[in-house]
Formats: sequence, structure tokens, C-alpha cells
Amino acid sequence: MENAPPSKAEYRDRLLKMLNILEVKLPLPFSVRLVIRKLEEEHGYSDFRETPKRGRSFIIGICTGMESAQAEDTLMHEYAHCLSWFSTQEDHGPEWGVAFSRVYRAIIDE
Repeated sequence: MENAPPSKAEYRDRLLKMLNILEVKLPLPFSVRLVIRKLEEEHGYSDFRETPKRGRSFIIGICTGMESAQAEDTLMHEYAHCLSWFSTQEDHGPEWGVAFSRVYRAIIDE
């Protein structure tokens, strides 16, 4: 018998738990808002915004419907973008690679 996919609440809780671990081990200069929704052409995204209401913050978007492991990998990928946001113009350059390795190690060592 196959394992049932996680409920939406379990999916969100797993990602929030992982995000909390990352925020403690690898703090960012601004808060992170996690958005989980259907995305047409991507697994996830990261963005930096400044608004009068929320101030400066990072946004990490994760697509619904992915397996939990893929969603967790996507969250680590996007968090690495946030870590390297102000240090590089390259999307997946050396600075992002170092950031991703730090993110991966923070989760693996948990």
C-alpha cells in the first residue's frame, strides 16, 4: 500500500518547520513570507519586496501539488537565493552555490 500524500495543512506545516530551522541557523536581514499556491510554469520563486505595510521582506513561493521532498528541495533552493540576494547578479552563480550548500548542510545537520 502506498503512502497517502500529505494534506494541505501537513504540507504547509512541514515547509514552515523547515523555514523556521533555516531562519534560526541562517538568519536573513529581513523577514520571510512563505506563499504556497498553484504556479503554472515553476516549482517555486523568491523575491524581495518593500511595501509601506510590510516593510522589507523576502517572499518564497512554493507550488502546490509537488511531493513533499520536492517541495522541501525547492524551499532550500529559494532560501539560498534569499541568502545570496544582495551579493550577486547571477541567478545560480558561485555565491548562490555556496549559499545552497550552507542551506543544505543546515537541514541535513538538523
